[in-house]
Amino acid sequence: SNMIHEIRINNLFSFKEEQLFSFEASSDNSFEDFYCIEVKPGLKLLKMAVIYGPNASGKTNFLNVLDFIRENALNVPSEKLKGIKVQPFLLDEEYSKKDSSFSISFFINGIRFIYELILNSNYIIFEKLVYYPHTQPALVFERSFDDKKTISKVKFGSTIEINEKDKTILEGDLIVNATLLSVYLKKNVNINVLETVVKWFSYNFSSKVDSKSDLKKIISEKIYTSEDQKKLTLELLQKADFNIVDIEVEKIAPIMKSDNEGNPVYFSKIFLSSLLLDLYKLKFIHKSSKGKAILPYEAQSEGTKRYFELSGILGSLLEENNIVGVDELESSLHPDLTDHFIKTFLVNSKNSQLFFTTHNLILLDSDYIR
Repeated sequence: SNMIHEIRINNLFSFKEEQLFSFEASSDNSFEDFYCIEVKPGLKLLKMAVIYGPNASGKTNFLNVLDFIRENALNVPSEKLKGIKVQPFLLDEEYSKKDSSFSISFFINGIRFIYELILNSNYIIFEKLVYYPHTQPALVFERSFDDKKTISKVKFGSTIEINEKDKTILEGDLIVNATLLSVYLKKNVNINVLETVVKWFSYNFSSKVDSKSDLKKIISEKIYTSEDQKKLTLELLQKADFNIVDIEVEKIAPIMKSDNEGNPVYFSKIFLSSLLLDLYKLKFIHKSSKGKAILPYEAQSEGTKRYFELSGILGSLLEENNIVGVDELESSLHPDLTDHFIKTFLVNSKNSQLFFTTHNLILLDSDYIR
């Protein structure tokens, strides 16, 4: 299974001194079958973590750190001289001028990887990836920064199969504000270990889910294209006691208009997305003692909408191997629904990891949270 093991962060967002966030399970064996996954003999990782705290206590910043790690691993800045969007700890003048760093340890198919980055708003100072094909760590690559020449240098581990041509391509394109992982992703080069890692960051590691995420569009698309997702969503809504027996999703074609010659003009995607927030029309079929009623999405309660939207995330956690962080899971949800969501995940997921922030202290009292 593909899971996060631990994350260290230093001088990033509201974390000043080094903080370690670990998913390694303690010796507590309550609900062990539901919470723990043995990624390698003797090492059990938790598939769920809950981050409690009042507003403005920095809990969302932990999810921001994860997004920051993912973004840097996957995205190359558009220009060489453009700064890096890094936010050091700002409440201490000395720290606001210091470098920021993180390291993330994770498992892919039972093999441990550690990815480490030190950076400031101008340059990537240091980047390193090691993995454990056996008991000892093996270097994949180490990248350093030459202050005098303001260039990045890279060294590959002796066990990594890479030909000189590919090495030259990667080194030549290694701009000072981009990670080697992100540069590799854009190049016609294949190095097995790097391929495995960038795929993990791309496909297994989701960006954070919060009030800004367009969950409605994501779940509408999933239901439109997948009978399985529709079945899962309906099952969830029924178990949660909404009397919804069916969902209809209609796809609306983008608006076209003609130019003077009568040729169709298509709007750009960006304009379209601002103009047409949903290209899907949703109807819910409700069952009542008087028969069936068809109600549009807009007529549903906030709780139904939220649960419907979250069903897409639950679907990906149950059906795929996914790592998802949700900010304020319980917003617009009745406590029973929050319980239902968490229990469904714990009982049915095989390989995924879910962590979420909450200020709902009732959760602390629930008997199924370790």
